[in-house]
Amino acid sequence: MVEEAKEVYLNRPGAVYEEELKEVSGVDDSELFRKRMFMQEPFVDLMEFMLEDTLFNLMEEATYEEFDLGQPPKIYIRKDA
Repeated sequence: MVEEAKEVYLNRPGAVYEEELKEVSGVDDSELFRKRMFMQEPFVDLMEFMLEDTLFNLMEEATYEEFDLGQPPKIYIRKDA
């Protein structure tokens, strides 16, 4: 019982939790496997790096006044033929 709680805390749900999730949400094993991949460390590290880099770029551009933070962004609508 203690092992199960430890696994849930580490973002690795136990078998009982996964069975309940499949029953309630209606996902199959392949979908559950795909969702589990998003919790793996390489993917999380990649997302963390991308988010950090994006925020740094936005702050740097705002610092050098490349765009005005007080103005709403422009929205361009293109009509395709």
